[in-house]
Amino acid sequence: MTQKLYGDEHQLQFTDSNKKIKLKEVNYRKYKTGNIISIELQNIMVYTKGKFMFDSNLNMILGANGSGKSTVLCSINIVLDGSLANIGRASEMDHFIKKDCDQGAITIALKSDYNVVAKIFSETELSSLNIKPSDQTVRITRRLYRFAQKSSKKYDYYINGKKIKTDSAIKLLVKGFNIQLDNLTQFLSQERAREFSNLNQKELLKTTLKSISMDTYNEWNSLSEVETNKNRLAHVITEQQRKLDEANEEKTFLEKKVEENERYSNLQREIKQYDNLLALVKYDEIRKGTQKAEADYEKCVAAFESKSNELKKILKSEKIYSKIKDKVNDEITKFEKEAREHVRSTYNNNNEINSWKHKANEEIANLKHFDSIKRKYETECQKYRTAIEDIEKQISEFVIEEKSDYDQWKQDRLKIGGNRRNLDGELQEETNFITSLKRKQNTAEFEIKKLQNSLTGKDPLLKLDSDDQKRFKTALDAANQKGFKDDVLPPAVACLEVVDDRYADFMNVAISRNTSLAVTFATLEAKNAMGKFISSNLGLNTYLLEQTPIPSPPISIEQLKKLGFDGYASDFLEGHSKVRKMVIEKNRLYRTPVRMNDLDQIMIDKLKRLVDNNGRLIFNQVFAGRSSYKFIKSKYDGQVSVSSFNIQSGRHYRKTGSIVLDDLKKQTQESIAHINKSIERINGEIVERENKINAIRIQLLRLSEEGNEIVEKIKKYEIQAKIHSDLHRQKERFEKNLENAKKKVEEFSDSKTQDMKAKVIKNVLNFKINQSLAILKPIKPLAEDAAKSFYSRQKKRLILQSLENEQLLNQGETGVLQREYKELERQVAETKEFLDEAKNDDVRKSLEKRVSSYSKQDIKALKHLAASIDPLTTTVVATALRSKNSELQGLHFDDESENRLKEISHTIKVINAELPKLQAAFDTASSEFAARDGALKNLVETTVNGISEKFESLFKNVGCKGKVTLSDLSQPYKDWEIEIQVAFRLNAQMQKLSGKTHSGGEQSVSTMLYLISLQRYTKAPFTVIDEINQGMDANNERKIHEILVKETCSSNEGEGAQYILITPKLLTNLYYDYGMQCNIIFAGLEMPDVDKDSHLLNLGAAPMYELP
Repeated sequence: MTQKLYGDEHQLQFTDSNKKIKLKEVNYRKYKTGNIISIELQNIMVYTKGKFMFDSNLNMILGANGSGKSTVLCSINIVLDGSLANIGRASEMDHFIKKDCDQGAITIALKSDYNVVAKIFSETELSSLNIKPSDQTVRITRRLYRFAQKSSKKYDYYINGKKIKTDSAIKLLVKGFNIQLDNLTQFLSQERAREFSNLNQKELLKTTLKSISMDTYNEWNSLSEVETNKNRLAHVITEQQRKLDEANEEKTFLEKKVEENERYSNLQREIKQYDNLLALVKYDEIRKGTQKAEADYEKCVAAFESKSNELKKILKSEKIYSKIKDKVNDEITKFEKEAREHVRSTYNNNNEINSWKHKANEEIANLKHFDSIKRKYETECQKYRTAIEDIEKQISEFVIEEKSDYDQWKQDRLKIGGNRRNLDGELQEETNFITSLKRKQNTAEFEIKKLQNSLTGKDPLLKLDSDDQKRFKTALDAANQKGFKDDVLPPAVACLEVVDDRYADFMNVAISRNTSLAVTFATLEAKNAMGKFISSNLGLNTYLLEQTPIPSPPISIEQLKKLGFDGYASDFLEGHSKVRKMVIEKNRLYRTPVRMNDLDQIMIDKLKRLVDNNGRLIFNQVFAGRSSYKFIKSKYDGQVSVSSFNIQSGRHYRKTGSIVLDDLKKQTQESIAHINKSIERINGEIVERENKINAIRIQLLRLSEEGNEIVEKIKKYEIQAKIHSDLHRQKERFEKNLENAKKKVEEFSDSKTQDMKAKVIKNVLNFKINQSLAILKPIKPLAEDAAKSFYSRQKKRLILQSLENEQLLNQGETGVLQREYKELERQVAETKEFLDEAKNDDVRKSLEKRVSSYSKQDIKALKHLAASIDPLTTTVVATALRSKNSELQGLHFDDESENRLKEISHTIKVINAELPKLQAAFDTASSEFAARDGALKNLVETTVNGISEKFESLFKNVGCKGKVTLSDLSQPYKDWEIEIQVAFRLNAQMQKLSGKTHSGGEQSVSTMLYLISLQRYTKAPFTVIDEINQGMDANNERKIHEILVKETCSSNEGEGAQYILITPKLLTNLYYDYGMQCNIIFAGLEMPDVDKDSHLLNLGAAPMYELP
């Protein structure tokens, strides 16, 4: 017989020279997609030629050390493109070629599903890979070469005998079949066995999620990135908003600086224009000639000397006025005395004289009106001086903070505002977290109420574990919503029971776990609509109810009872008719006899002889007493072997439900206690969070107080600055009023006014004297002396009044003359300077050169400026220039402010443009995160809880304690963790599984039980474990072996799980089950040639062959 492995050019020959045996036919229906069916070796490690066949359940590979057991593990890793680090055996592929051989080859046959493969490759690619819809397997071959010039030529790949150029198709197939050789839960080599125990919590989570499904892992990884991106965007938005606020503050400050710079620059340009105009005026005056300058100088000197003499004369007249006043006062006293004596005796017209005297006094009073106006303005001047001094005193005593302090306060206010925003964000986050915790608390309290009331409820799903309850309830609710309420049926354990509790233990063994906990579809439409959701999303087994009737039993019930049986197992099961039909058909209960008494040897021999027309056994399984019997007929010699095992009490299918109720009550109490602990933990966390919130609120209160204090300082400063500014404006107003009053005083002190006053006084005096003489002429000579005396007195008085008025006028004029004197003195100096410049030829040439450099635009601007100055003289222009320079000194030019303003404006523009995009990205990430977050958390939490329940149950079976804990899922995705806790004594406290804490055997037990607990949820097609049992003691090894067999083996198609366990030895009298396969490797120099004697292929050595 020839078996093709590598294509037309490479063939591996399996020859049976006697032609007496043939390969055992493979039942592909019992394999799952991705299961390994066979491995064929040629010149690999210790093998010249070899082939391994694998069952869909547990496969044991046994052999002595060095016999080539681990070659299977290495071959799987090599062909399926695994990293050499997974096996830790060699650094190069050619090291796996057998010694003294140039090349070797490995072929692995995997169970294929065209629907799965069609999703990976296009039709053209499938055709090029020689993959057809009818193929039950896909055969992958890797041929290794020891000698090759290039490393890429050291191996070739073949798919279904067709050579492929690259290994990309292999990688796609491996990924499509969910094969993960780098995952310790799927591929655990001897060299890496301890790595699993040393995984940290985060690595264990990643490994578990990959085992469940790469889609689940990718979703977790994707959501972790989305969450990280969302948090990053939130932080960036906060930072950008803070930068924007600071930039706006700085922009306002810089705009004021730029305005000041503009005033400074404009003032500089004006100063330059005034300076140019001064040069132009000087040049123009020099150009008109030096004579004018000399004339102006002489004129100024003459005016100065005249004013100087006038001032000296007035100062000298002050002394003369004082002496004359004293003399006139004496004469007036004398004349008054003489006049009184003469008038009293001789003169009767005194009234007339008094009348004229009164008129003269009125005229003199009118003259005094000039002085009263002058004194009024002088009084106003004094009032304004006093007011200005008072304001200056207030300004000097005014206390105001520095402008730098004011700017610092504003910066502090911005900083406090940013801190308050951050604390507000933390407060909101903590508040949301507390809300979430309280929601969890309410959910937990509701769950307790639900559990407390569960025993009195009528819901059949209450018979299930909490995890199974949730998943089945979700499935049935979804079916009800989509209108398939009657076509999607609950699990058998929830709706079936025995007619008599004596048969309940039989049913718990006869009905497989997969069919006990499965959803039954009554119609194909229901399966098409709900199948993917229930099997993929919820991880539940599903079966489609066959529309054909239940097959007939091999013999009638009467004949069976004559044999001593109570009936078939199907006769003692009642409940939902459709679910009952599915269970009976899938588990072949219609051909499984049961009886309450044990079988004796006579009955066993009788059952061995019961065969049908084709020579096949009628009954393969029988339940009797407390045992289950299995009958297997060999295809080689026709011998029938019988195996039996004791039946343990089961929890399902009981009619009275006493065990169910007791177990459920116990589980309910445990669940309530567990939930109460969760509530206590949540309450503790709520208290902790509330304390944190109180601390944040205290910080906010402190920041609020600091902010209010700074705001008060800022307001106080702004009020003080306004008062300070108002004082300066008031001072300027008073100074202006003072200037106006001074001008009025100067007007009444003018020399023309004084001349007018003197003329009026002179005219009045002459007029009064003449009038007095005219009146006195007709008076009798007796009164002449008296009249003369009175007249002399009146005249002297008028003279005295005139002197006093003149002295007052002179005093006012003295101040005016002194100011005019100083002004003339300055003009003399300027005209002298100008005259010297005019006479200096160098100055003239310099000015000429400067003026000639002016452009037409400069001349036009200077003409415009000159038109606004009247008179246009050197003195006036120089005075304006000095004023501009003084104003310039009060300003400051900041060179960097304009560039900095442009930078800040650009920054604000960029931030304003970025913020909406960032907010939109944040909203998108938040909505995406919110839409996907709940589903993944629910899936992970449900799955890990189920793993933990299974793990805890398995650990109880070995007399130890263990559980799997999941971290708080409210924390960021990247911080999620899974922790395995174990205790190998019932009274010991559980600890985290660790290579540093636990022994090798304890690590092996924990690892195996975790892998078995994970089996129900993983989509991995197979699990390979190398010598995991070597560190265990005999008791643990026996228990682990029994658990592994029961959990992985099933006689039904499509059930069980494919495990490949490599071990050098096994204990005696271990528990074995149907569907389990042992590959025992015999190797050595004295091995006989099987090709020459096919009879050496006995039942134990060659299960893949069958005799004709």
